[in-house]
Amino acid sequence: MVTKKKKHFFSFVVVLVTIVSILTGCVSPIMKLYYPTEQPNTKWISSDKRVCFFVGDKDDLKVTGYIMDGKQKITIRLSMSPMVTLIDVFQIDENKQENVIEIWVAKKVRKNFLIVEVKTSTFFKEGQIIVFDRYKL
Repeated sequence: MVTKKKKHFFSFVVVLVTIVSILTGCVSPIMKLYYPTEQPNTKWISSDKRVCFFVGDKDDLKVTGYIMDGKQKITIRLSMSPMVTLIDVFQIDENKQENVIEIWVAKKVRKNFLIVEVKTSTFFKEGQIIVFDRYKL
């Protein structure tokens, strides 16, 4: 028979574990499950069509794409992981050199969309929100 004291203790432990998980920066299970790198063979396009990136197959999870700057297409590689909310965007120049040109923060992740906030940027305004929709390849 479970006593009232044991029920209160169990409730306390659940609340404590939840608070500690939130404060230590644990990644939400939903974010991990639906993060772009966890969805191979997908294409993600921003709502304004300026940014597009592709996630490869499970054996090669490279995330590459482009940013449109007017009529110029800037080749990019994204460094992203469901364990970290920061997304580094590298420009790949003609010599295959990579330079960080954008830093975004993943704000909301669902199966069919990703919302990021721009922290540091060459092509967008800081604080700007970019919404990506997912497409299967």
